[in-house]
Amino acid sequence: MKDLYDRAQSIKNMLLEMAAGNFSYRISRSGEKSELETIIALLNMLAQELGASYNPFVFNVPSNTLIIVDQFLFLLDEEFSILATNYNECPIKDLINLKFQKLLTQKSKPVFKKSIKKLTQKNHGKIHCKVELNNEKDLVVPVTCNIFKIQYCKSEGKYLIVASQIKSMNALARETTNRRIKNNNPNRKLEVLRSTADIKIIQDVREYIMQNLNRPLEPLPDIAHKFGTNEYKLKKGFKELYQTTLFRFHLRERLHLAELLITTTKDPLSNIAEKTGFLSYVHFSLAFKKEYGIPPSALRKQ
Repeated sequence: MKDLYDRAQSIKNMLLEMAAGNFSYRISRSGEKSELETIIALLNMLAQELGASYNPFVFNVPSNTLIIVDQFLFLLDEEFSILATNYNECPIKDLINLKFQKLLTQKSKPVFKKSIKKLTQKNHGKIHCKVELNNEKDLVVPVTCNIFKIQYCKSEGKYLIVASQIKSMNALARETTNRRIKNNNPNRKLEVLRSTADIKIIQDVREYIMQNLNRPLEPLPDIAHKFGTNEYKLKKGFKELYQTTLFRFHLRERLHLAELLITTTKDPLSNIAEKTGFLSYVHFSLAFKKEYGIPPSALRKQ
């Protein structure tokens, strides 16, 4: 009876999310053959179809539809216990020292295990997979993961997982979350990015930057050429889509990674500066203090 109640509660939560314009969640399947499981399967299919209708990679969505990418970071030790994370959608409030596999659905656990095995055996620096995370509303969060193997032997963290979830801020979602996104993502019409192909290029550039935080930013004309666009559309389009400049985004993400490494590893600060693409420790220290108000050495002592 309790299991039946829990499943009904999941359906209720799913419907509330969909009513608010959020089609990103799913209900975990049990594998049983029942009317309830049929309803859950149909609900998941409906959410997937509605989500696809606002996906710029699938259909030509309205030009004022905003695309938001939520990124969850997990720093794991060699036993896959969580050392640090910003994931806040889990029913377990304290995730530190929890096995990462505990956050995965039963369907996703073998996918993760296979990915780690491939990452280790073939000695890749990074591997890509798709899994589902449990969340606090008895729903699951489908995410795309980039799993990085940390090569520095002095680091306590052995794996870094960057899990990305794409959300479309359609008209319904913007209305229900207007107060929360009012300052950061005002309703606007895209003027430079006039097609879904333009939007995808900028999103690909963002992903490229996130995967190359260990080195300085390449000249913008070179990046534009690499992705088949021009420097004007790259600069203006990135600012239009993400409400920040490409340079500022690159710097902020490197400093965020540096903060994570300072607080969760014993790596020398000079090594962390190098890992995050700074040409010198002095440059790194000045940028870090400007962003966080304290130098990296002071954060390490806390």
